[in-house]
Amino acid sequence: MQYLYYYQTTTVQLSVYLVSLLVLPPVVEEILYRHFVLSVIPFRKNVWCAVLAILVPAVVFTLVHRQYEYWTTYATLFGFAVVSGVARVMSRGMLLSILLHAFAIAVALLLNEIVA
Repeated sequence: MQYLYYYQTTTVQLSVYLVSLLVLPPVVEEILYRHFVLSVIPFRKNVWCAVLAILVPAVVFTLVHRQYEYWTTYATLFGFAVVSGVARVMSRGMLLSILLHAFAIAVALLLNEIVA
């Protein structure tokens, strides 16, 4: 995650930045990975198709985020993608996975600021 420099931005700029981070990526990425990729596989057919429909988008999601240098980050991304895929399959909707994604970004931003 990028560092947020509070002293260089106005409140409006920071608010727009945070809202855009917490709204745009979750909606776009969840629609892309958990809707379009998942809809190619008939996940309601049987359990094995559901497992495949969860794992394939999770691997793609992890591989697309190649800007990190530690393997633990990739393991965390993969784990999150699996949880998000399970939420998508179990809820049969997009809202839960979008909210989980926004929450994950918020936690990552918060932890990034605490560590920095």
